[in-house]
Amino acid sequence: MINYDNLGISRKFYVVNKKVKHMFDMTFAQTGMTGTQGAVLNFIYTQSKNQNVYQRDIEIEFEIRRSSVTSMVNNLEKGGFIKRERVPEDSRLKRIVLTDKAISIAEQLQNSIDEVNRAILKGLNNEEIQYLDLILTKITENLP
Repeated sequence: MINYDNLGISRKFYVVNKKVKHMFDMTFAQTGMTGTQGAVLNFIYTQSKNQNVYQRDIEIEFEIRRSSVTSMVNNLEKGGFIKRERVPEDSRLKRIVLTDKAISIAEQLQNSIDEVNRAILKGLNNEEIQYLDLILTKITENLP
C-alpha cells in the first residue's frame, strides 16, 4: 500500500502552481496584466473567433467565482483591453469584446502561453505528455 504522506503530492502541486503562476506573471507584466488576466484575455481571443463570450464562460473555463471574474473583467475594462456590449436578444446579457489594444497583443499573448507550456513539458515525450494530460484531468475531476 502506498504511503501518501511520504509522496508530498500536494506540496509538489503547490510548488508547480507557484512556479507556473510566477512565469505567467513575469511574461504578462510587460503588457500591464497579471498572468491570470493574460490567460483570460487569450481565452476570450480564441473563443470569440467562433462565438460570443460572456462572463459565465470565463467562470466555467477557469473555475473561478463570479465575484472574482467580475473584478478581473472590470480591471481588464479599465485597462482598455475589453469592452462589454449588450446583446440585442437579451438586454441582461453583455458579451465581452476585445478592444484593438488587446487584439494587437493577442499573438504575443499566445506566443507567451506557448513558451510557458514548452517549459512545463520540457523533457517529456509524447506518451508522457498524453499521460500527464489524462492524470491532470482525473485529478481536476476528483477535486471539489
